[in-house]
Amino acid sequence: MKYERNYGIDLLRLVLMYMVCMLHTLGQGGILGVCQAGTVEYKAFWFLEILSYCAVDGFAIISGYMAVDRPRKYEKLVDMWFQAFFLFFCDYDAVHSGRM
Repeated sequence: MKYERNYGIDLLRLVLMYMVCMLHTLGQGGILGVCQAGTVEYKAFWFLEILSYCAVDGFAIISGYMAVDRPRKYEKLVDMWFQAFFLFFCDYDAVHSGRM
């Protein structure tokens, strides 16, 4: 089966990527923390934050939708699990040994 590109879904994916970046910038970047409660900026930034909450879920749904008809490569799944476990244990070791 030949894969046909769906430009509407690609555009939605692009918007969702931007929204994920906005979530990280507003939350982890400290923008929400420095705004004074009750100001227009505070309300605008929180509105953008709340509007962007659906971005990660939407991106996961689109990824699943796009991959449903493709053949599965189980070798990639095994490699991904090994990588996830390796990174988890490295991070766990660094946190609990006091190196972080």
